Amino acid sequence: MTTSTTKITLPSTSKIIQTLKAKKYILSANPTALPLILLTILILCLPLNLKAKSDFERLGDVLTLAPVGVLIVSVGIKDYEGALQLTAGSLITQGIIEVVKRSFELAHKNGHSIAFAKRPCCDDYKGMPSGHAGGAFSAAGFVFYRYGWKPALPLIGLGILTDASRVYAHKHSIWQVLVGSAIGWGVAWGLTTRYKPRKLLITPEISTDIAGKGVYGLQVAYTW
Repeated sequence: MTTSTTKITLPSTSKIIQTLKAKKYILSANPTALPLILLTILILCLPLNLKAKSDFERLGDVLTLAPVGVLIVSVGIKDYEGALQLTAGSLITQGIIEVVKRSFELAHKNGHSIAFAKRPCCDDYKGMPSGHAGGAFSAAGFVFYRYGWKPALPLIGLGILTDASRVYAHKHSIWQVLVGSAIGWGVAWGLTTRYKPRKLLITPEISTDIAGKGVYGLQVAYTW
């Protein structure tokens, strides 16, 4: 596939989708265009200069918008069932992570030894699991199980980058981001069904009746 680069100045989300459609990235016919659209949206949100540790951390913050980007694409291709599954999965993922975080924090206050839940940066015991990692991999898992492995590959890469940014910023340990990623992916596996585009096919039908007269009509086939 050959792509062209177009300079876009502060576009709205709807304008991004319209621009991509104009370039023949037909969303409803080609769900594999999803990574391109998502990457476009995320790149527009990135800070201009990634030159310091704080900027890499900020990059991880931006990449947690992956579920929002995927949601926009799902709605754009009129996959409302998928959009609902993604929304539910993201909320459940963050709900599980928040409950676990607060449980470990409470356990620490009650005197239990839970060093694995401590953030590397500070005296905070809400590090296990990583919410950023869970959000990124809930989007990646949804795309994998909904649209296939090909469009999911870039999102998995973004998820790994998110995990790396959290470890690099000393906000989480490697185990904390791995557990968060596993929760996000696991919830997506449990909630997501395979995408089947609805297709309407109308074909002419020519036949004869009992008397031998010609009969003309249309045959309508609808797949969902």
